[in-house]
Amino acid sequence: PRSDDIIEINPLIPERKWDYFCLDNVLYHGKILTIFWDKTGEKYKRGKGFMVYVDNKLKIHTDTIEKISFNLKNE
Repeated sequence: PRSDDIIEINPLIPERKWDYFCLDNVLYHGKILTIFWDKTGEKYKRGKGFMVYVDNKLKIHTDTIEKISFNLKNE
C-alpha cells in the first residue's frame, strides 16, 4: 500500500510453478481491483497473460508476470 494514488504490483509467485492465480474484488483507494495470471487463458476465459482490471476495465495486460505500476487518478 501507498499513501498516494500510485499502485505497484510485484507478484512474487515462483517462476513457472503456478499456471493461474486471481485476486478479485480488492478495494484500494476507492477503486475495485482484479489481478490475475492465466498461463493458457483457459482458467478465467479472458485471454492468457497477466492482467489488472480497475473497476472492471482492463488497465494492464502483459504476456509475462512482471512488476507494474500506474496512477489510479487516471482511471
